[in-house]
Formats: sequence, structure tokens, C-alpha cells
Amino acid sequence: MGSAEMDSVSPVHFSQGDAICEFSLPGLGFQAAWEGLSTDGLQREGSEPEGVVVAQGRVYIAWASTGWITSHKRAAGGWSDPERLALGARLVPWGMRLGPDGALYVAVNPSYFQEGSYGDEPRARGVGTVMRVPLTETGLFASRARTFVNPGHLSRPSGLCFDSQGDLLVTHMGAQVLKFAGPLSKRPGSYLGVLIDTRLPQHGLGPALATCSMPPKPFDICWCGGMLFMTTHTCSVEGEAEHGKLSVWDESGVLLKIGGPQRRPSLVTTKRPELAAEIRRACAPAFNPDNLRKTFPVIRQCVSSVSDALAERARHQQQRQEERLPVEAGEDMCDAALRVALDAIGIALFARDFKASSYGDSPVLETLPQVLEEISLRALNPLRAVRHTLLPWTREAQEFECGLRYIHHLWAELARETRAIDLAEAEARGDTSLRVCLAKMRDPATGQLLSEDELAPNIATFLVAGFESTAHSVAWALYDLARHPEAQAKLAAELGAGGLLWNQGQPGRELQFGDLSTLPYLEQVWKESLRLHPAGSVVPIRQSDREVTLRNGVRCPPGTFFWLSIIALHLSPFNYTEPHRFWPERWQQQPPQPAQQGSSANGKHFANGAFLRASPTAAAFGAREQPVAGNGGVCPFGSSSSGHPTPAGNSAAPGRSFMPYAIGSNDCIGQGLANVVGKAMLAMLCSRFAFTIAPRMGSPEDVRAAEVIRLTLQPGDGVWLLLTPRDGAVGHGERPLASRACGAPAAAAAGGVV
Repeated sequence: MGSAEMDSVSPVHFSQGDAICEFSLPGLGFQAAWEGLSTDGLQREGSEPEGVVVAQGRVYIAWASTGWITSHKRAAGGWSDPERLALGARLVPWGMRLGPDGALYVAVNPSYFQEGSYGDEPRARGVGTVMRVPLTETGLFASRARTFVNPGHLSRPSGLCFDSQGDLLVTHMGAQVLKFAGPLSKRPGSYLGVLIDTRLPQHGLGPALATCSMPPKPFDICWCGGMLFMTTHTCSVEGEAEHGKLSVWDESGVLLKIGGPQRRPSLVTTKRPELAAEIRRACAPAFNPDNLRKTFPVIRQCVSSVSDALAERARHQQQRQEERLPVEAGEDMCDAALRVALDAIGIALFARDFKASSYGDSPVLETLPQVLEEISLRALNPLRAVRHTLLPWTREAQEFECGLRYIHHLWAELARETRAIDLAEAEARGDTSLRVCLAKMRDPATGQLLSEDELAPNIATFLVAGFESTAHSVAWALYDLARHPEAQAKLAAELGAGGLLWNQGQPGRELQFGDLSTLPYLEQVWKESLRLHPAGSVVPIRQSDREVTLRNGVRCPPGTFFWLSIIALHLSPFNYTEPHRFWPERWQQQPPQPAQQGSSANGKHFANGAFLRASPTAAAFGAREQPVAGNGGVCPFGSSSSGHPTPAGNSAAPGRSFMPYAIGSNDCIGQGLANVVGKAMLAMLCSRFAFTIAPRMGSPEDVRAAEVIRLTLQPGDGVWLLLTPRDGAVGHGERPLASRACGAPAAAAAGGVV
């Protein structure tokens, strides 16, 4: 059984065969604690106890075979004689719950033998109801049962419960959960709508509906800790049977699904600083220079595979042009860069080849960007989620829910593989890949290894944050080079001087990890493009611990959340000379040193009174010093006393003028890998192709106006460039690594880490 955070400790009772069963739900998750209590120990009233309630020291049981409800009380030597209540002739009680008004509520159906009561025919609709059984203060039946829900609304109800608002939830037709006004409302029993429909893709609980001859059927439901628990019956799929499941839903009828179906915190979502620090500490070895060097062959091969494909496509386009056939002008370099980044990061960090760079069938590449886009759109407009809930049959709603389920399945699969790693063997061979680091990590609060549910959202965080941001940064850099032929020519000259440039009929030499540190102009181009187009353009979120006064005089009280705009910082004329100009050479200049007014063991004071706190945690991960408001919390930028703009940043704080990976103890832990993958892509693509802007891109103003933020800063419709192969030939890339089919064992054999 999965786990979920609970608000309180409370048992959930179900009937199972001829036993009364109880789920124990402790506050930190539920345990599969079945406690069977044979009905023989109570009183033999017949078979099929379908509903059970424990209240007021009594056990109430609904019996399907007799149509009775019995009340049992513990007595000396056993149980007292039961009190019986007959619901009515030819009525079969199923689920039963105690209502907020202290009465019993029972889902009731006609007898099994009444023709037309069951089945999927239209005549079965409107058959079934919920009955209310009042109790006395001592728990005895106060009067006979009465109908609570109009029979016209229900068919085959089996389970029922009350939510946190006191409204009644009932299963309907073996496929839906309906909502009715509770007994304490103004119109008790009135119909409020459909909460869940398992026949719809977004609420599917079993296999794909296309292969499911009988969709999973909700049987019993229970409300506890702000969540809905549901048991489902067996689903028949192509002659095979899939056993029932226990699923968990939130108050709006949506499967719990943040970071995976179980709402577990990750590095970026946890509110526990000690857990975030432990994740960073445990995963830091995965991004050290030695590991980056060992994984570089995988990165190089991914770029080479995409380069070969692009060269072949360019040759094919040229042939079609010569034959005067219509061709698509250019290649989307966002797509190409996403293919490289997904496979490079997938293989390097998780030993998983997603087959994107080989242009094979890659469901991850087809699904993940679309899901991330919808999540971003919902964050900007929460009404999108409401619309999809109200109109679940729309194509975009169905595609999102299906895609979401797919990637959650992927996170769970990667988590199982990570949890199954032999840690002793990994330790013996010196494996410090990310998945091994995650597998070894322990929760600082419990000292236990992370469970699969806890691993899944962290795996999602590293993969999603890594591949999308890196890929779009590369695409933006190629766009900037295509717009500035002189910069592209200068980079080509640097690559040619190192023997990396492809010439007519002659491939360049193979790029090595050490080459990246010997190509200064490549570094300047990469850095300048990150300044103009930071992928995480609005990522850092901070909460103040004191009053902060902004430069315009606005005072923000303690506890205010600040969502920092990195792109505004990078393009501010207070920080940079000619901030909107693509000028890689600006990074040749030595950044000015801030004027110090004093210093202390814990940080530095600057002339404007701001104080930089040196964070021990940040220092451990190579983070720059963090600004802490001083002298009334005045922003250190943008005033004459705070320095002046220079080509390489504000003279008073150059390090804090440039932060594409954020800053401080919460900066990007994987920025080293992102820089290696990004610069390797730039070097290899620019050594093999010359780039020009495709006409469909429009003017620079058009491109800037079309920018969108979908978790990362992206061009509105891709980066479309015209590619001219430098070698005049095709297919001279390095041969595929033997490890491509199964991850990266070849890299490990050469001292690799994955």
C-alpha cells in the first residue's frame, strides 16, 4: 500500500468476506494493518456482511443476505444478543457509515433476484438509494429507516461516506462517486454533482480503457484526514484479471499527484531546511569534476547522434530544393537540444536511455514538455484546472491527465530501480552517480533510507530541472550566434585553432572534456547567452525575516515573499553597460571588486550598509555570498552609493548581478553538469554547422515579444535555424557507444559513474 500524510490518527473500517477489517492510519502515513474479526465471534446472522460501523461502544453490521442491520455490544463472556432492524422487503444493504448527525446511513439496493435491478441496461438507472437509521443516545435503533436520497439519482450504490464539509459521497453504477448535501445542510439529500468518474481518462484507476472490457469499479469509500480512500473491484483486461486497488483522492476529486501520486516533498518543495541540506550534501558528489569527466563520453555521443541526424536532414532538404520540391525551412534547435539533454542527463544521472538523441520512439520527450507546459499555464491561470475538471472530456484535459499518469509511472519506475541498487557493490566500485547518492541518502529525522515514494519526486526534480533548462539555454545561444555572424565566425576560428572545426571532406577531432577549459570565447558566448536568456528567469523565491524597504520607498513587512526576476536583474541598466546587446567580449574584462567598508568573521559590509552573510551551507556547495538587508533593508543595487554599471555587472556587487543558476544555499546544485552539457553542445554543433536565422523567426523584437515562461524561459515557437554542414559530407560522427542500449555501463567500465 502507498503512503500519504495524514492530519490525525483514525481507523477506517471495511467488511471483507465474513470478517470485519480495519486499516490503521497513523499520522505519518498509513500502514497495511488488517485486523480480521470473524463475525462468528459476534452473532451468526447469515453470510455477506457488507457494511460495518463501530460507534458508541457498539458494532453495527449490515447483512446483505437478510436485509437487516444488527447492533452488537460487548458483554461478559462474549457479545450481547443483537438488536435487529429490517430495512424492508427485497432490500439489500451494502456500505454503511455514521453520519455527522449521529445516525447510520446505509447504501441500499433491490434484491439480487429482482429482474432488471442489475446490469448496464438503461432500465437499471435510478435503482438504489441511501437510507437513514436514527440512533438513541445509548446507541439503540430509534425508529425505522427512512429514505435520505431520492432513488432517481442512484443506481447500484455500494459505498458511502461523509467529507469534511459533512456532505454525503456515494458510489454510483459501479463507475462514479456522486455528491449529495449532508444531513446538516439546508437541503439534506439534494444532488450536488459528480465528484469522480472512473470511466474518464483523468480518473482512470486501472489499465488503459481501450483494453479494459470492464473498467475498475469503485466499491467502498471512506473519508479520513482530508482525503478520500477508495477500494475498487477487479478489472477484466483481455481475458486477464487485475486485482482491486486502494486509491487516494483529494477534496476536489483529483488523484494526489504532486511529485508523484503521494505528495512527497523534494529538494525544491520541502519545507524542512535540514532535509534540503541533506539532499544537497548527499548528491553533491554526483556533480564533482571527476564525475563530470567520466560521464563526458556519454554527453559527447548524444550530441554526435543528433548532429548526424541534423546533417542528414540538411542534405535531404538540399536535395528537395534542387528538385524544386517544397521543404520546411530550417530546424527547430529547441527540439534538437532537448533530445541531447534528455538522453545525456538520463544516462549520466539515472542510467536510463530515453532514445531521444537517436530520434527513436521516445514517449518521455513527447509527453514531459507538454505536461510541464500545462502545469505552468495552470499556475498562471488556476481556472484552467477548474475548466478541465468541469469539462474532463476535452482533448487538452484528457491529454494532460494521461501524460501526468505516464510520467508518474516513470518516476515510480526509476525510484524502484534506484531503491534496488546494491549499495555495497556500488561502494566497492566507487560509484558516486546521482542515483547511487540518492539510494544512499537517509532522512535526517528518522535515519532511514528514503522510500520509493520519497525518491520519486527527487528523481523528477533532477531530471526535469536538468534537461529543459539546459536545452533551452543551448537553443538561445545558437539563436544569438545565428543573429551575430561575426561572433559565430570568431567562435569557429577558436574551434578551428583547436582542431575541432569540420572542413570540406575532413571531420574535426573529437572534443575532449579538457577542451572546454581551453576555449575562452566559447565560455564568453555561453555566459552572455545565459545573461540575456536565463532559463530560470523567475526562479528564486525568498521570505524576509524583517521589514524591507524597496528602492521606490515601498515598505514590505516581515514574512513577505519575494519572487525575484533574474531576467530583469540581467537586463537592468543599473547593472550592465548596454544590457540588451549580445556582447560576449564583455566577460573578457576583469569584474570590478566591490568597495569594502569593513568585514567580519561572518561576512562583509559594503559602502551602502548592506551586509553579506557567509552561509556555511552555501560555502560547502560553492555558493556565492548572500545579500541580507542592512541599513533598513535598502536594495544594494540601483543607487549612486551602490556602485555603477559596468560591462560585466554592477561595480558594487558583480557576483550578484549575474545569477542564471540563482545564488546562495538554494542555488542550482547541477549547474556544473548543465555548463558541461551546454558548452559541449555548442562546441560540437558550431564545429559542424554554420547557422543562420530561418525567415519564420521574424525580427529580434518579434522573438522577444513571443518569449514565454513555462517553468523555464522559452521561445514562443521554437528556435528555427538554417543549417549548413561545414564538412560537405554526412555521417562522419563517432560510432555509438556499446552502452547506449542499456544505460552507461561502458562509461562505468572506463571509470564512469553510471
